[in-house]
Amino acid sequence: MGTSIKVTLKPEPAKNGKHAIRIRFSSDRKSTYANTGIFIAPECFNEAGYLLIKKKPVADVWVINHISAELYNERLKEDMFWLDTVKTTYPHFDRNQLKAAYEKYLINRDAEGNILEIDLEGKEPEPELPAYATDFIAYLEEHLTQINVPNTHRAYLESVRKLQRYLAPQTKLPFEQLTYKFLRDYKAHLESLGNADTTIQLSYAFFKKIANQAVKDGLIPANPFNEIQFRAKRRKTKKIRPSSEQINIIKSYRETEIKGAYLDALNIFFTQYYLHGARVGDVIELKWTNVTPERIEYITRKNKRFKSIKRTEFVNNMLEYYGTPERKQDIYIFPYLRDKDLLLPEKLLVQKINSKATTIRGKLRTLATQNELGIKLSTHMSRHSFADAVRKLTGDVYKLKELLGHSDIATTALYVEDLSLEELDETSDQVYKN
Repeated sequence: MGTSIKVTLKPEPAKNGKHAIRIRFSSDRKSTYANTGIFIAPECFNEAGYLLIKKKPVADVWVINHISAELYNERLKEDMFWLDTVKTTYPHFDRNQLKAAYEKYLINRDAEGNILEIDLEGKEPEPELPAYATDFIAYLEEHLTQINVPNTHRAYLESVRKLQRYLAPQTKLPFEQLTYKFLRDYKAHLESLGNADTTIQLSYAFFKKIANQAVKDGLIPANPFNEIQFRAKRRKTKKIRPSSEQINIIKSYRETEIKGAYLDALNIFFTQYYLHGARVGDVIELKWTNVTPERIEYITRKNKRFKSIKRTEFVNNMLEYYGTPERKQDIYIFPYLRDKDLLLPEKLLVQKINSKATTIRGKLRTLATQNELGIKLSTHMSRHSFADAVRKLTGDVYKLKELLGHSDIATTALYVEDLSLEELDETSDQVYKN
């Protein structure tokens, strides 16, 4: 019996937390593996190697929801075609010989996927350093591809674009030019444009984090951002969020003649609320495969936490509304993403989710204005309103942390900080009135 060849994912993660895509060579009930040089998160791997889109199979799809999905799938397709050709040409090759041939093929393939000739002495061509090894802009953009949370990605991308506009017409920022003087001058430039302190601090915090990684990678000796000082942060203004009464008013909108995109926006808002204050991007991306008979189960984009939430009456009604026989053939529950979007590179998928979230916020604000709600309604308010409700009911910030899916209790504390001050003010007023 011949050797079978299959694209697989290594179960154990590498040091960077990603998993290696490997080629498995099997014969006589034994297997050996060769790394392809591609590393991805497990949720981006499609073991079947194909997808059913509108009941039609799309072949050679091993990587999904990844910024380099198209590139990786094309590379794997070429590799599998090359291996099939070798098997046909050398039918006597066993699994170890096929693995050795594939590894030699990888060594002598250039960046364009072409096979390079090996010189007479068997020397391998000197690999060129990637652009991000010398250029801080390229290094930032490389790390941006690893950020899958739409709102975070959008904010950091804008920080990089501002830096690029400052550098123009220069397109690169060599690491040796990343000095204290440069960072001080750029900070002054942002201030002269009217950027708020918090906006500048957000950008510099992102740059500092990436520069720390550059130090670990040996690209720079020290992090120059450590020398940049900011004024002490002012206390944040109180976040506005709908009260319980306003939540009920908003819910009543669904009982009116509201239809189409406005009803979809309201359903997103309340699905967030009834899924423990879920982030809007996670709700937009919900699939029918996330639905079990009694629960909604999914993995959050921001911190990759598994969420399993009991279905409420509202969620059941929402699923019934969208779960028509025709719609249930689709992959996504809500009408903001299409089946073909599953094949989008991760960067484009994040951009599309951002765009849809902006559309939803616009619809919510229009509804709030038309009904004189008194606040500018947004999707994230649903998350804060849920946090308020849990805090008032339980007073348990640790339980709230788990419900919201926060990684750090300090983040949860920010959600309830304003609420606590409000309660203290009410108590203070009552004391002084008496």
